[in-house]
Amino acid sequence: MKKNIAKILVSIFWKIIILTLSFMVGLIGSRLLFYQLGIATPRLSTQAPESVAVYYLLTGSLILTLGLFPLIQKIGGNFMSRFLIVFLFLFACFGIGVSVENSFYTTDGNLWIILIILIPSLIFALVATLLTKTQSGFEVFSEKLKEYFKTQTTKQWSIRVFLAIISFPIIYFLFGILASPFVMDYYQQSNLNLTVPAVGVIMGVQVFRSILFLLVTLPILITWMGNKMQLILFLGLAHFVLVFSYDFVLAIQLPLTLELIHGVEILLDSMVYAWVMVKLLSLNSNTMD
Repeated sequence: MKKNIAKILVSIFWKIIILTLSFMVGLIGSRLLFYQLGIATPRLSTQAPESVAVYYLLTGSLILTLGLFPLIQKIGGNFMSRFLIVFLFLFACFGIGVSVENSFYTTDGNLWIILIILIPSLIFALVATLLTKTQSGFEVFSEKLKEYFKTQTTKQWSIRVFLAIISFPIIYFLFGILASPFVMDYYQQSNLNLTVPAVGVIMGVQVFRSILFLLVTLPILITWMGNKMQLILFLGLAHFVLVFSYDFVLAIQLPLTLELIHGVEILLDSMVYAWVMVKLLSLNSNTMD
């Protein structure tokens, strides 16, 4: 029994190391490719010097892997569907979602990072799919999709989708209000190049992110092969690390206190958001109660 547990732990350890390195290598390779193509990727004013940037990247890649690995292991379907689900979830939430949001909270502007993150997202998703077993239960995603949407009427789905879309901006805004007294001083410091956009802009960006999250999270809910508590915990953890690891991956140097406060805020709103999503949209017969 102890030998089996040790064997499982060693297997998980090496998979996490391989996934961490795959994302690191993918990001470094992506930057080199852009350089070879003559495409300049501007440095952010708060970016760490190259001598220590690799340690930030290693830390961020490890956090990203630890947060996504439990979720990936419970996604069902054939190889191609699992690969696409993992890739779209990672690239949409991390590459697009966080990059778009950060572009409104910093004076630097960093939407170019979306393209940089494309290649490491593809590599990570491919390696993750190769390293994790296909969950039994079904093979064709389109069949599960049809089965899923047959569980509710058009009107019921409209209400659930609407509530899912507005839930993220509301949760984000409420936790943001709670955190604002502790972080506002940092946003007023000119040397950090941070800014707070207008409330209308903030909510607009979060509605965009909410729709994006819904589109790439729904396939996970449909193909989930674990129980609902696992789904809430692993989905919340995944959303948390996708945001929290962003600054580390890109070697953005911000005060530790600011990172920790935002970390707690992001963890709490990610878990609440995951709970809401599962309550509203987890109707899959594969999901074990």
